[in-house]
Amino acid sequence: MNIDIPTVLGAVGAAITALGSLYAFYRHIRYSLQAKKDRERQSILDRANEELAKVESKLEEKIKNLQDEIESHKENVAKDILSVKNTHSIELKNLSDKIEVLRDELKTQSVGILNLLTKLVGKS
Repeated sequence: MNIDIPTVLGAVGAAITALGSLYAFYRHIRYSLQAKKDRERQSILDRANEELAKVESKLEEKIKNLQDEIESHKENVAKDILSVKNTHSIELKNLSDKIEVLRDELKTQSVGILNLLTKLVGKS
Protein backbone atom coordinates (compact mmCIF):
# COMPACT_ATOMS: atom_id res chain seq x y z
CA MET A 1 0.00 0.00 0.00
CA ASN A 2 1.40 3.25 -1.12
CA ILE A 3 0.68 6.34 0.89
CA ASP A 4 1.42 9.40 -1.06
CA ILE A 5 1.30 13.02 0.05
CA PRO A 6 -1.90 14.04 -1.79
CA THR A 7 -3.77 11.16 -0.16
CA VAL A 8 -2.46 12.14 3.28
CA LEU A 9 -3.25 15.77 2.65
CA GLY A 10 -6.74 14.83 1.47
CA ALA A 11 -7.31 12.74 4.61
CA VAL A 12 -5.94 15.51 6.84
CA GLY A 13 -8.09 18.09 5.01
CA ALA A 14 -11.17 15.91 5.46
CA ALA A 15 -10.36 15.48 9.16
CA ILE A 16 -9.87 19.25 9.58
CA THR A 17 -13.13 19.92 7.73
CA ALA A 18 -14.94 17.39 9.95
CA LEU A 19 -13.44 18.97 13.09
CA GLY A 20 -14.40 22.45 11.87
CA SER A 21 -17.95 21.27 11.20
CA LEU A 22 -18.14 19.70 14.66
CA TYR A 23 -16.83 22.89 16.23
CA ALA A 24 -19.36 24.99 14.30
CA PHE A 25 -22.14 22.62 15.39
CA TYR A 26 -20.96 22.81 19.02
CA ARG A 27 -20.96 26.63 18.89
CA HIS A 28 -24.43 26.65 17.33
CA ILE A 29 -25.79 24.34 20.07
CA ARG A 30 -24.04 26.30 22.82
CA TYR A 31 -25.39 29.65 21.59
CA SER A 32 -28.85 28.15 21.12
CA LEU A 33 -28.84 26.87 24.70
CA GLN A 34 -27.51 30.20 25.94
CA ALA A 35 -30.24 32.06 24.03
CA LYS A 36 -32.87 29.71 25.49
CA LYS A 37 -31.53 30.32 29.02
CA ASP A 38 -31.54 34.06 28.38
CA ARG A 39 -35.17 33.94 27.19
CA GLU A 40 -36.15 31.93 30.29
CA ARG A 41 -34.35 34.40 32.56
CA GLN A 42 -36.01 37.33 30.81
CA SER A 43 -39.39 35.62 31.15
CA ILE A 44 -38.79 35.14 34.88
CA LEU A 45 -37.73 38.79 35.23
CA ASP A 46 -40.81 39.96 33.31
CA ARG A 47 -43.14 37.91 35.54
CA ALA A 48 -41.35 39.19 38.64
CA ASN A 49 -41.67 42.78 37.41
CA GLU A 50 -45.39 42.27 36.76
CA GLU A 51 -45.89 40.86 40.27
CA LEU A 52 -43.82 43.69 41.71
CA ALA A 53 -45.97 46.24 39.87
CA LYS A 54 -49.14 44.59 41.22
CA VAL A 55 -47.81 44.57 44.79
CA GLU A 56 -46.58 48.15 44.44
CA SER A 57 -49.99 49.24 43.15
CA LYS A 58 -51.77 47.53 46.05
CA LEU A 59 -49.39 49.09 48.58
CA GLU A 60 -49.81 52.55 47.06
CA GLU A 61 -53.59 52.12 47.26
CA LYS A 62 -53.34 51.06 50.92
CA ILE A 63 -51.06 54.02 51.67
CA LYS A 64 -53.54 56.40 50.02
CA ASN A 65 -56.41 54.87 52.01
CA LEU A 66 -54.42 55.21 55.23
CA GLN A 67 -53.56 58.82 54.41
CA ASP A 68 -57.25 59.55 53.77
CA GLU A 69 -58.17 57.82 57.02
CA ILE A 70 -55.53 59.80 58.94
CA GLU A 71 -56.79 63.04 57.41
CA SER A 72 -60.33 62.12 58.43
CA HIS A 73 -59.16 61.38 61.98
CA LYS A 74 -57.32 64.71 62.08
CA GLU A 75 -60.49 66.52 61.06
CA ASN A 76 -62.52 64.64 63.66
CA VAL A 77 -59.99 65.38 66.38
CA ALA A 78 -59.93 69.06 65.38
CA LYS A 79 -63.72 69.16 65.59
CA ASP A 80 -63.65 67.41 68.97
CA ILE A 81 -61.03 69.82 70.31
CA LEU A 82 -63.07 72.79 69.09
CA SER A 83 -66.17 71.33 70.74
CA VAL A 84 -64.30 70.78 74.01
CA LYS A 85 -62.94 74.35 73.86
CA ASN A 86 -66.43 75.72 73.30
CA THR A 87 -67.87 73.58 76.07
CA HIS A 88 -65.02 74.61 78.36
CA SER A 89 -65.58 78.29 77.58
CA ILE A 90 -69.32 77.96 78.22
CA GLU A 91 -68.69 76.11 81.50
CA LEU A 92 -66.19 78.76 82.59
CA LYS A 93 -68.71 81.49 81.77
CA ASN A 94 -71.41 79.63 83.72
CA LEU A 95 -69.08 79.16 86.68
CA SER A 96 -68.03 82.80 86.65
CA ASP A 97 -71.71 83.81 86.52
CA LYS A 98 -72.44 81.52 89.49
CA ILE A 99 -69.48 82.98 91.35
CA GLU A 100 -70.79 86.48 90.72
CA VAL A 101 -74.25 85.44 91.95
CA LEU A 102 -72.71 83.87 95.05
CA ARG A 103 -70.63 87.01 95.67
CA ASP A 104 -73.73 89.15 95.36
CA GLU A 105 -75.61 86.84 97.74
CA LEU A 106 -72.69 86.86 100.17
CA LYS A 107 -72.53 90.66 99.96
CA THR A 108 -76.29 90.90 100.52
CA GLN A 109 -76.12 88.49 103.43
CA SER A 110 -73.11 90.30 104.88
CA VAL A 111 -74.95 93.60 104.66
CA GLY A 112 -77.99 91.96 106.26
CA ILE A 113 -75.90 90.50 109.07
CA LEU A 114 -74.17 93.84 109.63
CA ASN A 115 -77.53 95.59 109.75
CA LEU A 116 -78.82 92.98 112.17
CA LEU A 117 -75.71 93.30 114.34
CA THR A 118 -75.98 97.08 114.20
CA LYS A 119 -79.61 96.88 115.34
CA LEU A 120 -78.68 94.44 118.11
CA VAL A 121 -75.82 96.64 119.26
CA GLY A 122 -78.07 99.67 118.98
CA LYS A 123 -80.72 98.04 121.22
CA SER A 124 -78.32 97.16 123.90
